[in-house]
Amino acid sequence: MKTIFSALAAGILVASAAQSATFDLTDETFVAGSVTYNAYNPINGFQEEADGVTFTFATTGQFRNIGVWQGGAIDPANAALSFGGGAGNPTSFTMSVDTDVTLNAFLGFNQLYNTGVIFDVVGDGVSSSGNTFSTDAFLSTGVPVAESFVGGGLSLTAGSIYSFTASNGGALTRSYFTGFDFTTTSVTPTPSPVPLPAGLPLLLAGLGAFGYVKRRKTA
Repeated sequence: MKTIFSALAAGILVASAAQSATFDLTDETFVAGSVTYNAYNPINGFQEEADGVTFTFATTGQFRNIGVWQGGAIDPANAALSFGGGAGNPTSFTMSVDTDVTLNAFLGFNQLYNTGVIFDVVGDGVSSSGNTFSTDAFLSTGVPVAESFVGGGLSLTAGSIYSFTASNGGALTRSYFTGFDFTTTSVTPTPSPVPLPAGLPLLLAGLGAFGYVKRRKTA
């Protein structure tokens, strides 16, 4: 009996489920009209959408290029998201999301001979320093490798701006992001039980009928 009343009194049940996804910065499927350039033609910013989440990237001309991954290697003339600024000069860009997500890992690599490239990520509730790509390779042979962020996943809040800053003491820097692995938390309503005001008369009527039948059998 207590179980029946508990079920009737329960409200709408809500289930939360983590959904992992990866967005590909080499597929050239950017949000239409989102790619902007400055006067010298480096890219100022763009938007990428994956699994219902829009990621907005912005910089002041620091992106060298964005584009397709061809035949297992990056086309030097139309690379994935590449950024640089060697001789100790840092380069930075920002990213924001329109839905709360957790960045679990980043994919990419550094071009050969660009040693010591690291990048830090800071923003609302986020501080991850010393992130590095695990592979150094030429554009024609480089294979992007997934790496976790230092300190664990980065919880990004919708609407907040997060800064990625890369530095390198070498003469040249050219590093490439090819994607990010991220997780969103979805809230899915489950079917609601019969509300208590509507279910109570049905329950009482059923119990009454049951009692009447029982009395007739014992009479």
